[in-house]
Amino acid sequence: MRWIAMVSLPVWGVSSAIAASVVTEAVGYVTIPTPVGYSLVSVPLGSKRESPSDPGTAVKLNGGSFMGKVDSGAVLERWSVLGYTSYTFVQEAGSASGAGVWTDSEGQAADVSLTVGEGLVLKNPGPQTSSIAVGYVRGYDESYPDNRAPVEPAAPGIYLRGSVLPTGGAFEDVMGHAPGEGDAFMRLTTAGVPLISRFTQNGWLDSFGNSTPGPFFTEGQSAFFDTTGGQFQNFVLPNGNVVPESGTAVLMAGAFLLISGFRERRKI
Repeated sequence: MRWIAMVSLPVWGVSSAIAASVVTEAVGYVTIPTPVGYSLVSVPLGSKRESPSDPGTAVKLNGGSFMGKVDSGAVLERWSVLGYTSYTFVQEAGSASGAGVWTDSEGQAADVSLTVGEGLVLKNPGPQTSSIAVGYVRGYDESYPDNRAPVEPAAPGIYLRGSVLPTGGAFEDVMGHAPGEGDAFMRLTTAGVPLISRFTQNGWLDSFGNSTPGPFFTEGQSAFFDTTGGQFQNFVLPNGNVVPESGTAVLMAGAFLLISGFRERRKI
């Protein structure tokens, strides 16, 4: 993450004798990789606090600063247990700056608020391959020893999340608890192929069954998490396909990586 400035904001509800007191908030920006195809992104920065009770974690999809310049036809999808809700970006005619609006399924401007750390699926038609989020830093609290506000532990379930910390975070920073036996997280290739890592016998195994270090999720990045023990069995992917059984998933992931490597070699 890059810092822009430390902004001093007035403290609300204080007497005139201490009216000079201020709350300092950090403003910054995050460059979010958005390769052509599928990617899993998250909301890395928040909004300006409008009152002492406002956590500043809500960000408007339209009129906010979550996603900067994107290409017309880009699709964002929010996931819930009920399925996916899609929003399509429509660029203003003749706009060279990428100005436009995210629209809902009826073609109307989407009146949607996102939350810091919320994950989304982005399907990018290109040619842009990055976007910039600008906002206020959240996820830190000076009242805690390491300045990190604790994340509420997530109940067993399936989630699409990223780190609330502007510097990214590990599994614990995203889910609010250490990984347990049978937990899993899933990333997607740009073709939408699932890459699932599983926690077993106190360690992580990647999609190919190889031991791998614990995951780290950079700012602006998200992943699907399954803490039910089902490890995404019968989970519906953004492209409409169902997560295959683990053996089939390994073959699909391997084939994708082989094809990608072949294409890269042809470019040389």
